[in-house]
Amino acid sequence: MSSYYVDNNPIFCIWQGNTTVTLNFKLANREVFTSLDKLLQWFCASVGKSLGLSNQLADYWDEILGSKSNSTDYFENYLLAQIDSPLVLGLDEVDMLFQYPEIASDFFSLLRTWYEKAKYGDSRSYIWQKLKLVVVYATEDDPWLNLHESFNVGLPIALPEFTQEQVQDLARCYGLNWDADQVAQLMSLVGGYPYLVRTALHHIYYQDFTLEQFLPKSATQGRVYGEYVGRQFLKRQQNRELYTAFAQQASSPIPVELDWL
Repeated sequence: MSSYYVDNNPIFCIWQGNTTVTLNFKLANREVFTSLDKLLQWFCASVGKSLGLSNQLADYWDEILGSKSNSTDYFENYLLAQIDSPLVLGLDEVDMLFQYPEIASDFFSLLRTWYEKAKYGDSRSYIWQKLKLVVVYATEDDPWLNLHESFNVGLPIALPEFTQEQVQDLARCYGLNWDADQVAQLMSLVGGYPYLVRTALHHIYYQDFTLEQFLPKSATQGRVYGEYVGRQFLKRQQNRELYTAFAQQASSPIPVELDWL
């Protein structure tokens, strides 16, 4: 397997005959989420750049046809047409879109349409069969997802908490030769929660801090997980009963038995 970065954009690699692009929605500026048109232009341009293709949006964007039709045309007649191998397109942090329900609904319905176009059996279906989508999102937003039929396709895979052995294997992938005690130290703070584990290992790998600096009562944790904690706090504020229960637990020095919510 060989991989490299293209202008600090998502990873572009060739692996087992597939062209693979990962696109993290955190790379998008806030302005991108103000309209579906801006989102899809950013989406198309970002995927194209990761494939090493020039931006040809001006040739495919027609205001009369609309952004969903334009982006479909861009993928079908430009991006997918320019590559010979299947494209595995990984979309990470897509739960950022859930803050914008109308845009999210249109975007995910578009992905569903692309998924279905591959099954039409017409002369263009083979083009869409080259596109393999991997959509990654946080399970905290499952109630939102259950309301949208756009997600009733494909193969859902729930990522459970990592075991100690899996955390140790992941640490090795980051070049960290940790023993069982070091793995246990990290898991005593974040458990086996995949996002929290990966985030800590990422920062340690890039030498932002050491494991010892990440131990309890360290200000480092606030810097690393501040955004995550903020998102969780906002979600609890939106659910008054959950927020009250959370506040009781957080302010009590002893365990608090709560009524079932």
